[in-house]
Amino acid sequence: MKMLPGVGVFGTGSSARVLVPLLRAEGFTVEALWGKTEEEAKQLAEEMNITFYTSQTDDVLLHQDVDLVCINIPPPLTRQISVKALGIGKNVVCEKAATSVDAFRMVTASRYYPQLMSLVGNVLRFLPAFVRMKQLIAEHYVGAGLPEQGPQDVPLLYLKGMVYMVQALRQSFQGQGDRRTWDHTPVSMAASFEDGLYMQSVVDAIKRSSRSGEWEAVELLTEEPDTNQNLCEALQRNNL
Repeated sequence: MKMLPGVGVFGTGSSARVLVPLLRAEGFTVEALWGKTEEEAKQLAEEMNITFYTSQTDDVLLHQDVDLVCINIPPPLTRQISVKALGIGKNVVCEKAATSVDAFRMVTASRYYPQLMSLVGNVLRFLPAFVRMKQLIAEHYVGAGLPEQGPQDVPLLYLKGMVYMVQALRQSFQGQGDRRTWDHTPVSMAASFEDGLYMQSVVDAIKRSSRSGEWEAVELLTEEPDTNQNLCEALQRNNL
């Protein structure tokens, strides 16, 4: 019988609490849990009946039964864990990067390991309404956006999107020859690491526009910035 990949979950917040039962409902086994402290990891692991828990990232990434890593933690650690996971040979679904440089490093890793899954967990993309809207936009249909308010820790639409995303992940891995091979079609609505780089570049352009008071172009990184050059420019500005 062909098996779905074992999952390692990074994070102990509300998203992780929702994700774990959704993964299990679709037939995935959550093999390992990471928390920023041993106490946080232990508390959620006991609550969710997860046997292996840790506060050491490598313990999850090197776990022999983990083939898919789901990263639901604040952005600063996302790049570090996702890039290392790809290098070890794990499939990755994670939150967006903290900066354009981090996003670029994630894209570089995903290009180096194209056979591995590298997706940004923008779960709203999987909602039927979003799928339909993407089709309408492709057909040059233009509509107005509506504001959405939700007091919940995990907004209802986000929760629904997470359900659809996990179902798509199961369809992507189901019936494959091994636990790391996946079919692109079921997760075609997902955001790739390339999309993540573009999203962060848009945010950077908005920040520049706010400072300058002018329209600023969205500029995608094509190579990693030279930190020594940035340091020299900073020293020159401060006459050091």
